[in-house]
Amino acid sequence: MQSGWHLRCRPLLLLMPLMRSGIMATQTDSGRTQQYWRKNQRLIAILLGIWILVTFVPSYFASDLSEVLVFGWPFPFWAAAFGAPTAFLCLIGVYAWRMDRLDQQVRAEREADAKRESR
Repeated sequence: MQSGWHLRCRPLLLLMPLMRSGIMATQTDSGRTQQYWRKNQRLIAILLGIWILVTFVPSYFASDLSEVLVFGWPFPFWAAAFGAPTAFLCLIGVYAWRMDRLDQQVRAEREADAKRESR
């Protein structure tokens, strides 16, 4: 039986790549770190809202849209087969792109701070 240390340390294990990359280097950056995580959480909330809309709104209107045919198949079939997966992939791409920009911004701020401190 395990003591459960892995459950208590799991948040730290998730942050290890960030600590190595220099995003969370010191405690003096706690304000910047909190701002980083707030931006990350806000982005996740927005993308999750879009995901909910893409998932549930078309299914609500599926019976009304079943009259519309695309290449002989009902439009809800096309929306489910191609539209939703494409939208989900776009959401993942937007998240990766935006987080990459945010990481670059944080690194640039850290480098600027390091240059200021070294003077």
